[in-house]
Amino acid sequence: MATTTVNELRTKSDAASANLERQLRGMEPHLDRSEAPGQWTVREVLCHLLFAPDFEPVALLRTFAPTDLPVVEITPGVVAVTPARKGMTLRQFEDALQAQRRQVFAYLETLSDAELQRMARIPLFKQLMGTDEITVPVFVGAMFDYHWNDHAGQIAKIRRAAGGGLRLAQRGAQGGDRAPGPDQDFDAIVWSSAASASGAVTLGLWLASSSTYSQPGSRWARSANCRKRSPGPSRVQ
Repeated sequence: MATTTVNELRTKSDAASANLERQLRGMEPHLDRSEAPGQWTVREVLCHLLFAPDFEPVALLRTFAPTDLPVVEITPGVVAVTPARKGMTLRQFEDALQAQRRQVFAYLETLSDAELQRMARIPLFKQLMGTDEITVPVFVGAMFDYHWNDHAGQIAKIRRAAGGGLRLAQRGAQGGDRAPGPDQDFDAIVWSSAASASGAVTLGLWLASSSTYSQPGSRWARSANCRKRSPGPSRVQ
């Protein structure tokens, strides 16, 4: 049975999903359009949201632990448009995104409140949030609430550049905690056990954000708008 925390995460994720769906409506002819030269296209944004083709988010979440925290290294600047993804339709992208989200929430529903407090050590988050010990709900919120909302905003800009219809309403600030800083990239993610960092596997999990998250004494760093970059796989040593 889902806990209150999971239900709240799902509600926010549902809203982010609806926001993304609105921005994608009618964008099939513009999948390979960007807001400006050098910026990501709609297709690239969707590939970014899907993570690496072989990425399994539940497998990553299962590594979160109460002690001996796994290390999740995040390397900025990775997006991969594979040959298969070059041929995907908008509907196929949307179906794949929803399938991934369903898998994550199905797993969360199996966790107790105590199990939801399992953590991973994410060094990049320390400079952004003041701590590198990140719980399951915080990470899932970053992935399926903040991240999706932020890229919905990016797609809205592409809509306007393409003359693609109405300027659909986006999620506004609602007080409290917000997402990572403007256009902050969270890209190739690598995880390992605390005891055996040399066994890390590159997963190519891409996250990026473009709103503002704040906690007492900290603020997400700001960076430039998402630009095309070459994949840069990394490995924890």
